[in-house]
Amino acid sequence: MYEVTRCFSIILSHIALGWITLSGFFLRRKTLRVISSIVLPSVQVSARLCSYILSNLEHLKMTLQQSSIPFSRFALVTPRLIIVPTPLAISIPSYVALFANLLADTSFCEMGFGDKFLVVKRTQEEMHNSIVTRDIAQCWEKRGLGTFAVGWRPKEWSNHAMGRSLEGASEKVRIIDGDEMDKVCETLGTTEWLGYAGVRDATTTSLPPCDDSDDPLPPWEEMVEMLYGVAPACWGQGVAREAAEAVMQWAAAERGVRRFIAETEKPNARSGRVLEKMGFKKSGTKYWKNEDEFEWERDAKSLE
Repeated sequence: MYEVTRCFSIILSHIALGWITLSGFFLRRKTLRVISSIVLPSVQVSARLCSYILSNLEHLKMTLQQSSIPFSRFALVTPRLIIVPTPLAISIPSYVALFANLLADTSFCEMGFGDKFLVVKRTQEEMHNSIVTRDIAQCWEKRGLGTFAVGWRPKEWSNHAMGRSLEGASEKVRIIDGDEMDKVCETLGTTEWLGYAGVRDATTTSLPPCDDSDDPLPPWEEMVEMLYGVAPACWGQGVAREAAEAVMQWAAAERGVRRFIAETEKPNARSGRVLEKMGFKKSGTKYWKNEDEFEWERDAKSLE
């Protein structure tokens, strides 16, 4: 009987953990108490079993805390924008839909990726799965950084100082975390999403494999690729620059990134101009081994 009870408690623990993982929220002790008070009485288990399930959940929470998976909620804000990490943004249907629409937009793809990029229409589910596989699994889970959703900051926040300053960063960029995120999460479903900006370790994502003739690469903190993309309707409004600047300041302050890199196709002068406005300069490197591309870099020390 005890083994049956033990197995049942483990099953419930994993069900609760799965629900919390999908919601993108980090377990807190009071949350565990709420779960135990609602779920456990409904199945009329014993007090001993309740305690056992709770201890299992606490153990699983500690295990997740020690990993690099970013389950803690946070967001960045600038004077005009709210910038939300993908592990939280993926639960917002309107953002997933925007991402799918961008990758189905010929003008957006040609500007961002070149005319050889395959434009594909994706369903909501397909886009969701792609984000999980490519951004969350390859970037956030490995390095604790990746893509952020970018939207207009709610008007009611305009004159309200929220969050805290990032160490060594501009006062124009602030990070919101802790209990203050409750208010932020209430607004995400109605936010107007504009695009994305992000940073990723290029050595584990976009760079081609190294061979014996290649020079050793610098540490990953000096090989962080800058990504951005905004809807064509927002082009020319400085959204990409403002969002990218905020994400780079966060990456330098919170993740210890020391240098940012990027690449553009040589005919894509527009993307090059955007990078120049962001403070990037041509590096002359050949990390991507593509003669048809320019490579760019920006030292994190140059961030405002």
